[in-house]
Amino acid sequence: MRKTLLKVLLAVSVAVVPVPAMAGESCKMNMEIADALFSVVGDIGVPVQFSDIGCTVLMRDEMCAMEQIGFDESAVVKDFSTGEETPMSTAYFVVASGVETPLGSGVIAFANRDSAEKFVSDMGKGEVMDYADFILSKVDLIRGVDKARERL
Repeated sequence: MRKTLLKVLLAVSVAVVPVPAMAGESCKMNMEIADALFSVVGDIGVPVQFSDIGCTVLMRDEMCAMEQIGFDESAVVKDFSTGEETPMSTAYFVVASGVETPLGSGVIAFANRDSAEKFVSDMGKGEVMDYADFILSKVDLIRGVDKARERL
């Protein structure tokens, strides 16, 4: 009984930790999913979900190394062109294309580089990043999320 209670308390405390204020007060784990096309679901010992792909990177940066590994292995995004689930770690991300996302990061995901590059070409703007580059680009994402907060 004691172990079960401890697990429940730990799960609740981990699942509602907000991103630091510089990332924008709107960016929290397990918030309601506004549009599944921009969402991310994963696991850090407990299931987590994000309403905006950009918030995911900000929250991931605040996780301990073990949580990051678990999250990287489990996180799933939706391909923007097909709606199909794809592992976040193998996805390609388009930033700065002008697409409006729930929290303003403007980040969308694709299952393969060709689809992402075609989207950028069709839009006439944007940048394609693989997962490694994407998780290192959080400074630009913070600006996008903070702009969204200003509109609220």
